[in-house]
Amino acid sequence: MKLFLSIVTTALFGFISSQSLASSEIHPEAFAGLSHDAFNRLELNNKSNQLSFELDGELIGLPFSITKSSTGHSTNVSFTWTLPNGYISATKGENSLFGQMHLNNKHFILTTNQAGIWAVELPPTGLSFNDCGFAHGSSSDQAKNTAYIAQSNLSDKAAGTIVDVLILHDSAISNRYPGALLQARVDQYLHVTNQTFANSGIDLAVRQVGLELTNYNFDDSNINLLEQLQQSIEIGVGSQGLSNVPQLRADSGADLVIFLRTMDIEKRGNCGVAYYPLPIDNNNFDSSYGVNILADGMSSWSICTDQLMAHEIGHNLGAGHHNTEPEDRFLPDGTGFAKLGQYGTVMGSFGTGDANRFYELDYFSNPAVQCGGSPCGVTGLSNNTRVINQLKTVVANYQNSLSNAPLPADFGVALTDLDSDGVLDRDDEFPFHNTETTDTDGDGVGDNSDAFPTNPNETADFDEDGLGDNSDPDGDNDGVDNISDVFDFDPSETEDSDRDGVGNNADDFEFEAAESKDSDGDGTGNNADLDDDNDGVIDIDTTKQDLLVISVGNNRMLRFDAQTGLAKGIEVLPNDGLFTFQSDLTYDENFKRLFFTSASSVKTLDLMNPYATPKLLISPYYNPAALTNLNTGFPLAIEANEQALDPNGTTDLFWTKIGRSNAASDVRGFSIGQNTLSTYAFPFFSAFAQGENIIDIERVGQQFYFLGQVNSVYRSTREVFDSEILGNGNYSWLVDPYAMVATDDGRLIHSDQARNKLVITNIETASYGGIFADLATLGYSNPTGMDITKDGRLLVAVSDQNTILQFNLDSQEFLGELIVGGGMNQPHKMLLVPQLADRFNQDKDKVLRPNAGNWFNPATSGRGFNIGVFDNRLQVLWFTYDDDGLPIWYTSADFLLGHEFDTELLKTKMDFDGSVSIESIGHINITFDNERAATMRWQIGDDMGEEAIYWLQFSGEPESINHTGMWSRPDTPGWGTAVITNGDKTVMIPFIYDEDGEPRWVISNVSESLSQFDLDMVAVFSDTLCPSCSGEPDSTIVEAGSMEFDLSGNPYWSSDLTWPSPVAGSWQLDQTAIIRISSVPTKPR
Repeated sequence: MKLFLSIVTTALFGFISSQSLASSEIHPEAFAGLSHDAFNRLELNNKSNQLSFELDGELIGLPFSITKSSTGHSTNVSFTWTLPNGYISATKGENSLFGQMHLNNKHFILTTNQAGIWAVELPPTGLSFNDCGFAHGSSSDQAKNTAYIAQSNLSDKAAGTIVDVLILHDSAISNRYPGALLQARVDQYLHVTNQTFANSGIDLAVRQVGLELTNYNFDDSNINLLEQLQQSIEIGVGSQGLSNVPQLRADSGADLVIFLRTMDIEKRGNCGVAYYPLPIDNNNFDSSYGVNILADGMSSWSICTDQLMAHEIGHNLGAGHHNTEPEDRFLPDGTGFAKLGQYGTVMGSFGTGDANRFYELDYFSNPAVQCGGSPCGVTGLSNNTRVINQLKTVVANYQNSLSNAPLPADFGVALTDLDSDGVLDRDDEFPFHNTETTDTDGDGVGDNSDAFPTNPNETADFDEDGLGDNSDPDGDNDGVDNISDVFDFDPSETEDSDRDGVGNNADDFEFEAAESKDSDGDGTGNNADLDDDNDGVIDIDTTKQDLLVISVGNNRMLRFDAQTGLAKGIEVLPNDGLFTFQSDLTYDENFKRLFFTSASSVKTLDLMNPYATPKLLISPYYNPAALTNLNTGFPLAIEANEQALDPNGTTDLFWTKIGRSNAASDVRGFSIGQNTLSTYAFPFFSAFAQGENIIDIERVGQQFYFLGQVNSVYRSTREVFDSEILGNGNYSWLVDPYAMVATDDGRLIHSDQARNKLVITNIETASYGGIFADLATLGYSNPTGMDITKDGRLLVAVSDQNTILQFNLDSQEFLGELIVGGGMNQPHKMLLVPQLADRFNQDKDKVLRPNAGNWFNPATSGRGFNIGVFDNRLQVLWFTYDDDGLPIWYTSADFLLGHEFDTELLKTKMDFDGSVSIESIGHINITFDNERAATMRWQIGDDMGEEAIYWLQFSGEPESINHTGMWSRPDTPGWGTAVITNGDKTVMIPFIYDEDGEPRWVISNVSESLSQFDLDMVAVFSDTLCPSCSGEPDSTIVEAGSMEFDLSGNPYWSSDLTWPSPVAGSWQLDQTAIIRISSVPTKPR
């Protein structure tokens, strides 16, 4: 990548080098899928008896004199420690650190791999923690369980009870944590478990008595492994890689056997699974049910944390989830405890995407213990501690104790303050919300946010009339009672005749659900109108397409020109959600909008609106901001039914989910209007094979094809709900299919990751149709998403090379690489969408706006342009050289008419009194192809020329603060600075004057500051880059001084610049006030 000015070449090479170095670091594979900036490398310092590391701008110090535990298996040290702005619970091993940390209201996972120690920042929403698939194969006969416990004459006050655990694992987990790392990882699980017992007032601890590798390397579900493990112990003979388990358990005297493996939500189905104890007679329990499975790490939207072992052992001790149905509890009061929206205990069970999953305290429910400012349970209903106390001796007696492993250290109650608000979690009614600590009326809304903090029946007063919204008969005070008002909280609307979600007052078509707006007043609604603003430019170019690509490695959706491969920017930003390998996207042609799955949700984006941001459409579980919910956290494939817009103004959206049991899967659907949604109460398509996951959906006309993860293909129509399998279901030519496309000539083309091939299935005969392309022989691997262009090209993403390939669909000829890099990191699903001809389809005065910033011709790097956008006008600065090779700038300003900017080229000069005179020296014309590409034509005197120019992007990251634009004194004296921000990098190009009043420019180094910039400036000279010059482009860089800019609240500019010879003079400023005189930039397109 090159900047258009050679001065920044050195700085930019440094940027490229650092980026390459960062990408070569091996991020922890346990948390693959998070964006690059989520991973923070830690360097541990161990000086003066203090462990410390730096994170988030703070030095985190941990004295070794803290309360700690040791397993005795190694020198690992586990601890829980309160920080000034959070807390840390971790295990330090030799050159390793595992645990979790809250710091400045951010949640970090601490982990270690062979590359080093990492603090992995988790996104604030969109993940699930410790998704549990509790097995009900053991008894839930509460009367019998109670009787057997009583007949066993067990005490619930047994002191110092120790449960010995044998931890088994497969080769995958030992590869993830080689050598001593695995023991350190296990020690952290044990530490959190024992700390949770202590916090809950349970006199119980678990002790590791073995850590053993097995030969069980099947990539199957957790429930299947659980059953295999239990049966191996029950009959005393292991199989399928578990042959040594019965002997290992007998030799170690383990009461519980735990199997630790890697997480894969599609294969495992959950983070963990366990059995309740199973009583078999009046005095005995079946010890073979003392087993559980733990999956380590993150997969898609599910993350398995350090609390997982405590949770699953809780099941082994009779503890149930907070929402366990009465008939499924081991004892009637054996449930967890949760105050929704506030906090929950370690046995909480919430669906993926439910925010309550983030609010888990290290406690078992116990009404006698305080957590969250009140009793941590309900007597007779939520008291897992009572159940555990009655069963801990039962479980501890599963086996005679044989191990000489040291007993766990004593644990005290951990006094933590997770939200760093100064109130301990045990006293804080909102331990995860730093703006709230008290809920006086107990309605779940903190006093600071509650309009009626002492009234449990009211929390808000929309119209501020003193009546709470729940009791106010007219919530918006518009004179229409709520019972008759379709819009209770919108005083500008009361009726919606066509039920399209747009009130009659704002609806241009109040009786047509398919339309609501007519921008040009021509009587045709925008959805049907080909030219919404009647400016003579059609809204959509039906001959061209753009390509949207989900890039899971850096968590974003990118847009490219499907004809040229030119990058068009970030369509969906990283902070708009979380993309994973389960994410999918589909286009709704009726309303020109995108549907996509992110952070367990279905979101929508208006592709016609350049200012649009994604909106939550369908949440995984109840969310008042969504139209409905999926009732699952794992949507898998989606497809819009692009039939002609029906009279009700709706589009069908079909979706499927990961099947987390062996039940048959189905495809469900919603009927979605512009602002409304109807849920179908029945599956659209069913009759898939048992245990099948549908990973892709393709539609040809009204025929739907479904790709199953077990390699089968199904077919159905919109009118016939049951699907049929194509052929006999034996698709031996598919090994690991990822996606598919359907062609008009009856082919299904699959991307097969295991074979690194594109494989054809003949639809009519349901037979093998051959190899479309052998990607391995072409040097590519890991094919993912695909789509077919209107001009007959098959586009294929290859994740390992971050490249989009193109093939001739008919001849199967390889046409080369369409896109290489382009900001992609592990490209996943992709989708072709219509290219917009009129980017401002509802504004007759605008067709497009070029991206503000630097533009250049790569062939003449060293000179270029800066384009400032002033609403409907552009100012173009040409940074070039005069005939003597000295830096000079020209300017031009005029309206942008359609795609064309055509005006005079001007040269300014500063007089001795500071005034500026203007001379017309020629002409400039720029015709924009799109926001990032144009053709520039110029004429100066008798000289003229033409060249292609492109918007310069020198960072692929989104901007947190975008200063791009023209900045000058408020009185705009004819000089200023061009500021260019790309991602976290900013460059300044001041356009100023020398001693003789001639216009000169300098350029800064690349800065990564946010708003305050101390910059080194240089001048550039060239004898070959002036407009009429020829020869090999070359330039000379000379230091020119320094400048300081503060672009925060009261922007100013200071300058100490001396022009290098042969330019004379200097440019001195002392905190001169400046403002941005151009428009604030919109999202780059």
